[in-house]
Amino acid sequence: MSGAAGVGGVLGAAFVAWRSYSTRRLRLMMTSVFAFGMFMMGFALSPWFWLGLPLVMAGSAFQAIYTTLNNTAIHVLIPDSVRGRVSGFLTMSFSLPMLGVAPISALAEVWGAPVAVGLSSLLAVVVAIVFYLSSSDLRRMDVLIRRAFRDAARADAERPVRSERPAPAVTRGSAT
Repeated sequence: MSGAAGVGGVLGAAFVAWRSYSTRRLRLMMTSVFAFGMFMMGFALSPWFWLGLPLVMAGSAFQAIYTTLNNTAIHVLIPDSVRGRVSGFLTMSFSLPMLGVAPISALAEVWGAPVAVGLSSLLAVVVAIVFYLSSSDLRRMDVLIRRAFRDAARADAERPVRSERPAPAVTRGSAT
């Protein structure tokens, strides 16, 4: 199962890299969250191991797509003055799913693993929809990212060009 998840994650990341720049990041990001939840729900309902493997792989691919687009948007949109703190929080967020293991495990203990995985998948989709509906900035993400890229390109164009003259060579034993 872990191998299928790993392959899916690599495929999802490769898709985002292949796709490069897109003006419809929000649509892809929200579609990926929805697809992730649906594939994990399918996995939860699957009675067969061999059917579960491609469902986990597909779910992981969509999770990687979402995560890549989300983290890129965050880094593009935040001001430089808080970039270090936000990067620290994003790094910490890799450990946050471990906190969800306890309640999901308790739920699995009472109602079984398929119900626990299915409910957590449904919860992921519901939370994404709530964030989308409640955040006007999220709904305007594509416009905000285009503006940030345009502003960065303008700032780069205005930045003075440094001289390309090579530094003098220092030889061993020289008295410089």
